[in-house]
Amino acid sequence: SFMVFAKQHTGNLTDWEKATNFWGDALEVKYDTTEKYWDTDTDYYWPSSDDDIKLSFGAYSPATLNNEATATYTNAGLTIKKFAVNKIVAQQVDLMYSGPILNKSYKISTDVDGVDITFKHALSSIVFSAIDADPNAAYTINSIKVNGKFLTKGTLQS
Repeated sequence: SFMVFAKQHTGNLTDWEKATNFWGDALEVKYDTTEKYWDTDTDYYWPSSDDDIKLSFGAYSPATLNNEATATYTNAGLTIKKFAVNKIVAQQVDLMYSGPILNKSYKISTDVDGVDITFKHALSSIVFSAIDADPNAAYTINSIKVNGKFLTKGTLQS
């Protein structure tokens, strides 16, 4: 599941710089495995197209952040504070976020088929395994090197 923030406004935004009043807390979107579609617990509707009202969005995943982590969208963009990687490998998840999805409008003459949200990876779990080519041999892995800077906790500002 993932969380989505929305901003209703008139005119076109070029970035979050003019988006000052987001709709409170983010809305959780979950995949309904029975019905095979993304859904929310609350229905929201597009504003009338007669008033030049548009919606802009931002999102992050996973919907449930671990420990003391918090997520907010402001006119500066998305901030996720105090995110930490779970120490249990099986419970590690990729931290992903979208950039701003700006100026979406509803046109009565066309059907709205959703909003495309492209996620970027902020933090990914890296897991490795070794294949035992000879069951009679003993193998020892002394080290694994991954190039680049990797963090296990911190603050994301997009």
